[in-house]
Amino acid sequence: MTTENLQDQVGRPTEPPLMFSMLVQAMRQNLQGTVSIDMPGGETASFVVSDGRVVQVSHPATSSTAILGALIRSGIISDRDVPAVERAARKASIPLDEGVVPAGLVSKGTLATMREALCRETVVAMLLDPSQKPVARWTPVRGLREACALPLPFLLREAQRRHQELPSIRRVVSDPLNVFGRTAATRPDQAQERWEDLKIGAGERQVYFFLDGRRCVADIALATCQSEYEVSRAIASMHEAGLVRAVGNTDIVPTTARASRSALRRLVALLAAVVFLVAGIAWASWTGRIAPAPPLVGGMTDPYRLLLREAPEQRLLGAMRLYHLAFNHQATSFQDLADLRFVLPGDVRAAIRLGLNAIPEGQEAK
Repeated sequence: MTTENLQDQVGRPTEPPLMFSMLVQAMRQNLQGTVSIDMPGGETASFVVSDGRVVQVSHPATSSTAILGALIRSGIISDRDVPAVERAARKASIPLDEGVVPAGLVSKGTLATMREALCRETVVAMLLDPSQKPVARWTPVRGLREACALPLPFLLREAQRRHQELPSIRRVVSDPLNVFGRTAATRPDQAQERWEDLKIGAGERQVYFFLDGRRCVADIALATCQSEYEVSRAIASMHEAGLVRAVGNTDIVPTTARASRSALRRLVALLAAVVFLVAGIAWASWTGRIAPAPPLVGGMTDPYRLLLREAPEQRLLGAMRLYHLAFNHQATSFQDLADLRFVLPGDVRAAIRLGLNAIPEGQEAK
């Protein structure tokens, strides 16, 4: 890759922060070493560059305590789990945040994802801060334990993209404590809008689902496991499309969104159908055990005898309706219903009479 192509790919904003220029240099020359930044209060933050990646970030926002706090705020673990995490960390002589794995609370993959997300947001924020005065020491660090793997081209492109997009985003979302609600929920004249039918991306759809007029941007970031920037960007995009609007203290937003009510109604209908079917099967079985066998004479007109004869067909019809309700298509064979225990094995003859063919080979009416 030539220097000109690399420059086009990474881009260079007007008067970029010194940190940005340092990483551009590190990427071009394949430099390895440590970049340090003095922080207010006498603390020093740093990150290590190796093989074209940032592999470790030392910053208050990426400390063991910060990672554990992020896991608690996101609901992955609770405050009650902290003592168990501390015991597991002490027993294994590992950092506090890594204690969640031997404690059986969080998988290694989830912990790595959380750590890498915090490292990414921390480095990108430093790249965008023109007040930072970093000092680079381009000497390879040996025996380093990698905590993340953030490619330099990705970090530089992300920083440039945010530099370009942040002004328009800030006009809509000026603070992580800003609250937004769905336009459909806050304006009765647009109450027919359903979130599942919107032509938006997966990330925006996830954010839209949690917009209830009470959660702030920071709350939604935790609920969706997205960064505050990603949530703010999604809200700004949907605000431009007229799907969301800022909610003030005087706005009243319904506690249950229309999509939630629609999903609840479908769930209740499905449960009612299941209960009805099970009750019908139980009643048919119970009457079949206790009903006395009628005499042959007049058996065709005996109501109990008629009920027993028609029970398989009625059960089969109910099972077919339930299958269609649950899976939104018709059952193709009797075995589809039998696998879900919607019908009894002896109902296969009724299935043949009703024309439900495509019974697997070897399945014969008894």
